[in-house]
Amino acid sequence: MRLRSVAVVVLGGVLGSISFAADVPSSEALAELERVAGEAEARRLRVEESFEAARRDVWKIRQSFRAASAAESQAREQLAAATRSASEIEVFKAAVERAIANTSAAEAQVHTANKKLEELGTRLKSTVADHVEKLRAAQAALTKAGRFVSFTGEIAPLLAARCLSCHGARVAKGRVDLENYSAILRGGKDGKIIVRGDPESSSLYRSVADGLMPEQGDLLSDEEISLIGKWIELGAPLDAGVDPQASLVSILPRRPQPQPPRTYRTPIPVTALSFSLDGEFLASSGYHEVLLWRVSDGGLVRRIEDLPQRSYGIDFSPDGESFVVASGTPGGVGEVTHFRLQDGAVIRRFLRSSQPIYAARLSPDGERLATGGADRIIRVYQVADGRELFRIGDHFDAVMEVAWSPDGRLLASASLDKNAKVFDMATGFQVSVYQKSFESKFAGRILSVDFTPDNQQVVSCGDDENVRLWKASDAELVRAIKNFDGSVLRVISLDDGNVVSSSADRAVRLHRLADGKELRVLARHRDWVYALAVHEKSGRVASGSYDGEIRIGRLDGGGEWLSFVAQPDAK
Repeated sequence: MRLRSVAVVVLGGVLGSISFAADVPSSEALAELERVAGEAEARRLRVEESFEAARRDVWKIRQSFRAASAAESQAREQLAAATRSASEIEVFKAAVERAIANTSAAEAQVHTANKKLEELGTRLKSTVADHVEKLRAAQAALTKAGRFVSFTGEIAPLLAARCLSCHGARVAKGRVDLENYSAILRGGKDGKIIVRGDPESSSLYRSVADGLMPEQGDLLSDEEISLIGKWIELGAPLDAGVDPQASLVSILPRRPQPQPPRTYRTPIPVTALSFSLDGEFLASSGYHEVLLWRVSDGGLVRRIEDLPQRSYGIDFSPDGESFVVASGTPGGVGEVTHFRLQDGAVIRRFLRSSQPIYAARLSPDGERLATGGADRIIRVYQVADGRELFRIGDHFDAVMEVAWSPDGRLLASASLDKNAKVFDMATGFQVSVYQKSFESKFAGRILSVDFTPDNQQVVSCGDDENVRLWKASDAELVRAIKNFDGSVLRVISLDDGNVVSSSADRAVRLHRLADGKELRVLARHRDWVYALAVHEKSGRVASGSYDGEIRIGRLDGGGEWLSFVAQPDAK
């Protein structure tokens, strides 16, 4: 600890000399800054390793706790079913007592491990901030000395504009993916494309210097080629505080999205719906905007703009004061944006991606945000400061939906890779996988998931025309509901034990999960029903279809349904 204090004092002296000097920093000052930044990086790596080890330990211990809890439940069931002699019942009682003791011991281990992980997480956050501060100081001094080229400000814009069309994540010719800094360093099928410190041995530099790349459009200018060469010669550095896995699109300055048309010439598909907390408003997807409607009469209240072309997911915060939107332009940028309900002002833009984002869900306490999209990555953020908590890359195709368990401890996901998964939100590790690859229709792609109120089970649906109920702990199938005539596109589990679904057969249905019985068809549209929302307190349900129609009615089937077309000029 004393050595760290000395280093900070030395750094402060060096920074002071730089800030008051008009000339270029001395070689000694630069060397000292680089040394201090290197020490900070080494500390950061050590703490990151400790944190990851603790995270794995917590996951294993929590798995043991789940097994102990399951064993206790089984022992209690056996005791309740026992009808034999008193001596045999005593045996069952003893088994229950042992199971309770095992569960209590496992719970204590979970508590201890969670506390350790929390302490390491706090330490890691502080260590990362310290490293970023010292690295930024070093890079600022190197810039003054002409010995730093910014990846974010100089190289990334060049690569994004001239190279991504052939070397993005989706189309990576020669398996050379220039989507992000990590991918660039990783290289392609013929090996690394950058040899740090040696431009002439780097195929990225040689290909542009010799005029081989880009294959389409104008060749790079001499200044642009020299800039890439200098960046490689200086070690191909990454700017302080920039995530090496962040897409080039996400680290470039954001450009405003096109303005939506004043009126829509034709209706557009409704791909997302969400009720406000009080049930008075309904938010729906629009064209480069989200539209806010009055539930009472379908009147348009507000247009929230500056969004990519389509919105795929909308979720209101538990306090009712804000909402998040997952959006994207097909083949282009994807974003997750947090808006204030009162005036539609942007609170924070959490994520910008080179591919559309399909899902954004706030945790039950409103403190965390989970997202998923076409880039196959699940991200979990801390809402207060936008800090990324987890990045989960367990899926192999687009993540279509994410859902929190009511207690906020688990997260479920649905993906086009035919899997639905459950993750432990204390660690970010996988708990279970429900796999549908054996299904014949469309290979069983899964489109939507939700938890039951008891946190123990998950409801999922997809294009195999089924709704399925399965255990979150081990993905064991409990029940399948099969009376659909098309892909089931959305599913919402209700507190009363029922489930609402919408499907490609143009219907909205209510089923009882206990036995799979269809209770009623709530609504019939003229086209596929892509969007679904429920406000349980008021007993309302809303659905939106491909032809632009929104319908609002009651879960109990009573009363008249309100129907309108979700376009600003329709009223």
